[in-house]
Amino acid sequence: MSTAPQPVGKYASDLFYVLRGHVDLAELVRRHTELKPSGRTMKGRCPHPEHPDPDPSFYVYPDGRFYCFGCRWHGDVVDLWAAMKGLKPG
Repeated sequence: MSTAPQPVGKYASDLFYVLRGHVDLAELVRRHTELKPSGRTMKGRCPHPEHPDPDPSFYVYPDGRFYCFGCRWHGDVVDLWAAMKGLKPG
C-alpha cells in the first residue's frame, strides 16, 4: 500500500512549532543587536535588515513576541529568524 507524502507545509509548521517552543527569542535577537532590560521587556535597536534606525525602538516581551515601534515589525522567533535569513515563514 502506497502512502502519499506529507505536504511541505506540515513539515514547515512542525519546525516552526519546535522553534517557538525551544528557542529563546532574546538570545536570538542578541546575535544581531544589543538588548538592555527595560522593565519586564528587553529593548534595543531594530535588527530588521530594512530598518537602519539608530534609535532603540525594538522590544522583546517575556511571552516570546517582539515589536518595533519604529517600523512596526512584529512577530515571534519564527518571524525574526525568517527575516534574518531573507525568508518568509510558510
